[in-house]
Amino acid sequence: MYNPVAVSYALASALAMSTSPPHHQPRSSEIQYCNPLPYGAGPVPSPDTADAFLASRELFTIAKAASTPSGYTQAYANLHASSTASDYLGFVPLDTYNTSECSSQCDIRSGCASFNIFFERAPLQHVGDACKDPDSTTMIKCVLWGGKVGVKNAENEGYKVEDFEVKIAGSNGYIKIGKPAGGQTTGGGKSG
Repeated sequence: MYNPVAVSYALASALAMSTSPPHHQPRSSEIQYCNPLPYGAGPVPSPDTADAFLASRELFTIAKAASTPSGYTQAYANLHASSTASDYLGFVPLDTYNTSECSSQCDIRSGCASFNIFFERAPLQHVGDACKDPDSTTMIKCVLWGGKVGVKNAENEGYKVEDFEVKIAGSNGYIKIGKPAGGQTTGGGKSG
């Protein structure tokens, strides 16, 4: 299990499946402060603040409208926290908030029992002394788990780096029906 409040803004090379936890703290020697980071594919609310991100009706509407993929049951919907389930299997940055695409990633990943899809408010520059609160971008993340996601382990609400606030919105969790996870057979779940 990884530290749920570690920093995740070092996504510059995350164009394919990442094997680092989605909230990986880069070593200080890896960071070039104030260098640009990639744009996310999600909408950025106006004004560009953490409060506006959390209050965004657009992000809320997208997450609530997401369909439950075939072969899965919904564990929770539209939370302001991402999962910290057991057996982290990596994450994929997505171009759209697409639960079917995320479930396809889970289906091809050995041992995947559930996934969490969400919007993450992330900085557009490596945060440092000269850029303590850069403009934000909105990443769409598909995080894969060998254990079950659920309301009880959806506890990563974000964190602060200097003056920049990383936040989570529109977080939905899905469990593969009939897939053993954490020593149990899944199939139940609740919709939020």
